Amino acid sequence: MARLALLPHVYWFPHSKLEEVNAIAKEVAQQVRVGNPEDENTNVGPMVSEKQYERVQSYIQIGVEEGAELLEGLEWPVLKI
Repeated sequence: MARLALLPHVYWFPHSKLEEVNAIAKEVAQQVRVGNPEDENTNVGPMVSEKQYERVQSYIQIGVEEGAELLEGLEWPVLKI
């Protein structure tokens, strides 16, 4: 069995479906709009602080070190206020 973490859910599926699931996950990730939370077209707002950004990056690194595959390396916009 393989798993896909798409927070806040984890989905389990047979390895035979891995390529199909990865393609769907990548398509969904490419549609996520990061930006100003007041913009109705935004799906994900900015990190609240540099500390939070670094924490998220460390979780991603842990996942990669444990064998996770990044399907889409999204760069978060840096908004200085």
